[in-house]
Amino acid sequence: MPLDIARFEGKRSVTIRYHRGVDFLPVDAPLERSAPSRNLRVIRAGLRGEGFRMTLEGLPGERYAVDFVTARKPAEFTGAERIEPTAKGFRLHLAAPADAKPLASGFARFEAGVNLP
Repeated sequence: MPLDIARFEGKRSVTIRYHRGVDFLPVDAPLERSAPSRNLRVIRAGLRGEGFRMTLEGLPGERYAVDFVTARKPAEFTGAERIEPTAKGFRLHLAAPADAKPLASGFARFEAGVNLP
C-alpha cells in the first residue's frame, strides 16, 4: 500500500504491523578456527501457498534446527523429525538423510517443509 508522507507537514510517525509473515534462521554451531563449516546450508526457501518449503544441504546423518518467527501455527511437516514451540514461533528439528549421496562438498541436498495455515 503506497503512502505519500512527503505531503504531511511537521513531525509524523507511521506504525506498520504485518502479522502473517514468516522469518526463519538456521541455528548454527560455532565455527572452529581453520575448520570447515558443518552448518546447514539453505539453497532455496519460501512460502508456497500455506506451506513453507526449503531446499537444504547438510552432512548426511547430521542433525540441524531452524527457528521460525511467525504468529502462524505449524501443522504437518515433511523432511523433519519434530516441531518444538518457542516464545516467538517454533523450532523445526531435522536431519540430513543418513543414506543420501553426498555432493562433491560432502553435503547432501534434501527437502523439508512445514504447513502454516
